[in-house]
Amino acid sequence: MDANDDLQIPIGLLNDVYAARSRDDLLEVYSRWSARLIHADRCGIALQTDDDHLMVTSMTGEGNIGQGERFRIEGTLLGQVFSAQTPLLIENLSLE
Repeated sequence: MDANDDLQIPIGLLNDVYAARSRDDLLEVYSRWSARLIHADRCGIALQTDDDHLMVTSMTGEGNIGQGERFRIEGTLLGQVFSAQTPLLIENLSLE
């Protein structure tokens, strides 16, 4: 293994993961730390609730989408991200 391949995990992240007592706690930790590590204003996690819908289970940061909101998979940006199975980074969400 090359020295450049070493993974460095913040101790605060490990402590928060260890302290999580439920799936929702763990998803919140993941969302919060993901935003922090990539310097994002918002980070969210949505899980599939049925064949046609996703529900936001964790959201970090300010914005119009809240925890518990449901979205259709078909025809939505969130659904496209889910179907592609890859994260999405939007550089600028301002309306300017």
